Amino acid sequence: GEVGLADVLAILLHALYCEPVPSCLAAADVDSDGVVTPLDAAILLRRVFQAFPEQVSPGEPFPCE
Repeated sequence: GEVGLADVLAILLHALYCEPVPSCLAAADVDSDGVVTPLDAAILLRRVFQAFPEQVSPGEPFPCE
């Protein structure tokens, strides 16, 4: 299947709140350090957003007065 935000959320819930183990614990260990941590969710989140080819412009900064 495709990796998405639901996977990031499942990793976070497991790592932070001891929610049930994601269906594939080895895949949830994104950095392959042997432990599922919030860092795995952060790495995966970055990969999910890098999968989108178009970049969203941040827009104009707020004017300083």
